[in-house]
Amino acid sequence: MKLPNGTIVYENELIVIGIPLTWGEFTKGCTRVPESNALGLSAASIANNIIKATKGFGKIRDQYGSAIQITSGYRPPHINRQQGGVRDSQHIQGLAIDLAPLDGNLQRLFQVCRASDCTGLGRGMHRGFVHCDWRPGDRVVFDYS
Repeated sequence: MKLPNGTIVYENELIVIGIPLTWGEFTKGCTRVPESNALGLSAASIANNIIKATKGFGKIRDQYGSAIQITSGYRPPHINRQQGGVRDSQHIQGLAIDLAPLDGNLQRLFQVCRASDCTGLGRGMHRGFVHCDWRPGDRVVFDYS
């Protein structure tokens, strides 16, 4: 996948060295290439946001101490609509990840995320995931229906 700055990254390549999260995991096999969107975000800003979210994920992963699957990361607007996401979703901006612990302990993962520096925290445990994002501003906690 070619990033907006011209750098080529690979599906199994770590986004940030030392953090167990690859470009393929965040972009669904490198099929969701960061692109400028109607929210006024440039592709370069989205790529930078993916790096920011990865650093946040790294802290969560370290605290959790066990493998965590990414069920959703970056989503271009048309994919976000298909998946029922809100118009101004943090996924569109590259700032959000939905997480599912491989050991199945969603409550523990939620508590680790609550103690982290994420500013958006979604309770989706009944759907099999916890949502974390790094939006600007104060912490927001919400439920999925």
